[in-house]
Amino acid sequence: MFRARRSLAVLVALGILGVIAAAVAANGRQPDTDSVMATVVFSHIEGKTRSCEGVDGEYAEQQVIVTGMSTGDPRLSGQVTFSVSVIVNVENGVGTENGTIRIRDAQTGRTKVKARVKDAGVTEIWQGLAFGQVRDRGSGGEETSGTGDIHANYRITFMPNGAVVMQIGGASADGRQPGVIFSGRCRGKYERFESDIPPPASVIARTRAAAPKVGWLR
Repeated sequence: MFRARRSLAVLVALGILGVIAAAVAANGRQPDTDSVMATVVFSHIEGKTRSCEGVDGEYAEQQVIVTGMSTGDPRLSGQVTFSVSVIVNVENGVGTENGTIRIRDAQTGRTKVKARVKDAGVTEIWQGLAFGQVRDRGSGGEETSGTGDIHANYRITFMPNGAVVMQIGGASADGRQPGVIFSGRCRGKYERFESDIPPPASVIARTRAAAPKVGWLR
């Protein structure tokens, strides 16, 4: 009799554990976070631009598509397409941009990361937030693959030789944190442009055709 009751108690306990496990599975996997870092080196830009006179000086408004390669965390590595709308004060370099970033696997072309981006800029740096989704099957364990939401700070640096680099995560080179309040927009006809962007190690001299004046302006 005692053994029968104990067996029944064991079966009830196993049943409860099974229900709990099923509930956990139904609600998704347990929470998990990873710090990530990656560096994007941009190599090409194309888009359209127009200018106008603002309350506090000359402005440029642009729609740009910038491409390059990302290296670092495997989940963020691959071919990068950075598509943004930009508005910037040409005289002091202060502006904002918003749009999307997409990272594709370099071998298969499959999208690994798709995120919205918003940032603010002062002269040679633009800093903001990317928020979206990562879907990377990877080839190894959890440290090299996974699916989840990405919330990442990033900084874009426009270098003296015309090179442009984006740092996702990690530590910034200085303590500046751009903050901008903006209103209004330009009017009028856009003009199209396209050019290559030199690599960071390039010794190519700055020219009007090879390097941006302020941010993405060329």
